[in-house]
Amino acid sequence: HLGEEDIAELERELGLEGPRESYLVPEGGSNEMGVAGCSETLGEDDVVDGVPFDTVTVACGTGCTLAGIAASKGRYGSRVIGFPALKGGGFLLQDATSLLARAQGIEGEQRDAENKAGVESNPALDAMRGVDLCLDYHFGGYGKFDSTVISFMRSFYDMHGIRLDPIYTAKM
Repeated sequence: HLGEEDIAELERELGLEGPRESYLVPEGGSNEMGVAGCSETLGEDDVVDGVPFDTVTVACGTGCTLAGIAASKGRYGSRVIGFPALKGGGFLLQDATSLLARAQGIEGEQRDAENKAGVESNPALDAMRGVDLCLDYHFGGYGKFDSTVISFMRSFYDMHGIRLDPIYTAKM
């Protein structure tokens, strides 16, 4: 996982400093711009048979999509469940909260000071309320799956006409 300093160093090494027409996208698109983009995934008009969503589930790798969906959940529902593709993916809740805080302009020093002071509310923390992780369906970790996953993918496609991938979406 590359932080902002790592990316800046890599940009210097690659000669990508200064104005340019390219942009270095971090692993999983996991930065403030990724969170902003993912926050536009669902909106007030996204309904099924006239009924708005009350729960949204999302496959998780870096936590970026989870953070973006959490940021906009007030527009469509109150509950978000993330399914990490990683074994031991419980850390993604904190990663998503940190990503969301950065996207909302809550810098690390402010976040740290608020945590030490026992502050229990800021826009990022408020957005992450009602967000849970389901840690039981990683099937051994990232990139790992078995015949159960493949069988589920086939039956899901037969029932709904939607293709799932074995790395992320079939684990939900």
